[in-house]
Amino acid sequence: MDAVESLGALRAALLRLHAEVIEHERRTYERVHGRVSAGDLLRLTISSPWFAWVRPLSELIVAIDEALGAEEPPDDAGAGALARAAAALVSAGDAPGALGRPYGTALQEAPGVVLAHAVVRRALRAWPDEGPAAPQAP
Repeated sequence: MDAVESLGALRAALLRLHAEVIEHERRTYERVHGRVSAGDLLRLTISSPWFAWVRPLSELIVAIDEALGAEEPPDDAGAGALARAAAALVSAGDAPGALGRPYGTALQEAPGVVLAHAVVRRALRAWPDEGPAAPQAP
């Protein structure tokens, strides 16, 4: 698999993770604040401090979309940099660049997040320095 195909697979895995994380946070938010509509959820994910920790994941997906949609496809170095950013986001704890404690909580509370996290880790194996030896969330 070349860098573009690997990056496409990583993008798909990150989209699934993003959807699972948003769903988990929606349920958590609704337990505190009551039900929200789809439109309200979109507004909250964009502007609410509650969802701020998820925004770096959203921004990374956009960056991958832009790289894949560019006139010149990303080379190995460009794709590797995006993969390293993804690995940092889904790493354990409060490491620089990581999603942090809220992500760790989501991993403990939501089976869908755990499964999506595993798919992201598997997609990262396309880059030797981001494979199984890279930091893993608990």
